[in-house]
Amino acid sequence: MARKTYVTKDLVRCVPMRRRLCAAALVATAVIEVIAFATADGLGFEGTGRLAQTCVAAGLPVLFALVDLLGRRRQVRAFADAVQIVPVRALLAREGEQRRLLRKTSLFGVGVGVMFSQTLAIQVDWPIAALGCPAALLIALVGNERIRAWERRNGVHLWVFPPTVSWGQDDKRGYYSTPAVEPAVRQGAR
Repeated sequence: MARKTYVTKDLVRCVPMRRRLCAAALVATAVIEVIAFATADGLGFEGTGRLAQTCVAAGLPVLFALVDLLGRRRQVRAFADAVQIVPVRALLAREGEQRRLLRKTSLFGVGVGVMFSQTLAIQVDWPIAALGCPAALLIALVGNERIRAWERRNGVHLWVFPPTVSWGQDDKRGYYSTPAVEPAVRQGAR
């Protein structure tokens, strides 16, 4: 069966998008943690709170790592089945628009990071438990480096719709690929 090939707008490179998303969420969770520790009456480490907070703080990164490990095979299959994009030059010529989409994605990451860590640290009053959020995001960054290594091994760049564009739209999920472009070709696209 032949692969469908087409050019689509609103695509961004997968690795930089995930890196910015995680970095923005890490910064947001760090700010929330500082606020939570500065305003906490106590660390909630009395009685059962100690066990609960420790379980959540250790459980979030372990859960992220398990989901990452269990989903690797499926993810590699999705990478291999990525829809081919042609022509590459048209996609590379839209760098300004891609930067704008990456900024929006960073704001999305800040929102997600703030939502989870704020809920644990301030609403539930478990600032220690909220330390699991940044640890889980660091594991996501390691997974991002695995994607970058896969791209290098296979000589392609993976593209995705950022979450700000694809939210709730099943036709905008999945991966798209282009051959890894040499710098000389990239400069010719401008």
